[in-house]
Amino acid sequence: MSVIVRVAVPRPLWTLFDYLLPPDVSPPRPGARVRVPFGSAELVGLAVETACTDGVDPELKSVLEVIDQQPVLQADIFELIRWAAAYYRHPPGDALFSAVPAALRDGRALQPLRRRFWQLEAIDDARAESLKRAPRQLAAIEQLRSAGGIAEHEALIGTVRNVGYKMVPPSRTSLRDESAGAPA
Repeated sequence: MSVIVRVAVPRPLWTLFDYLLPPDVSPPRPGARVRVPFGSAELVGLAVETACTDGVDPELKSVLEVIDQQPVLQADIFELIRWAAAYYRHPPGDALFSAVPAALRDGRALQPLRRRFWQLEAIDDARAESLKRAPRQLAAIEQLRSAGGIAEHEALIGTVRNVGYKMVPPSRTSLRDESAGAPA
């Protein structure tokens, strides 16, 4: 029993390409990256689907490497892009790879996501006065105070999303006292 992987390659071609999965490798999930031979080159492609079969074409090339076991695109995003490619008559490989970050298109390793935190700093009188006109920012600050002065970004996401660009994590900004020209 052989496993065939249908792969989308980042080329303006209207078809998916079939590759044989080596017997000692577990099948990739749809959206996972695989390295495949393509003509005289090696390309990073996205596994679209897998199928088990008994009869295999002897000229079928093998997958060189399964780079990720986990998909680089969420399943709903992956299916949406496939649908959009079919609907708008666009090559599937081009459409899928337009949603993959450039570093991942090259076959580089996935970097773990960093957890982001918000930390409350002291608020002087001038900033406190300006917050009276900014109820959403004030709500975010109150939520931070109730969390002990520090909270994960996901815990504040609803409040912070409404605030938008006006509220930047304090660790990445330095407020300046314009009259003195030095950091506050």
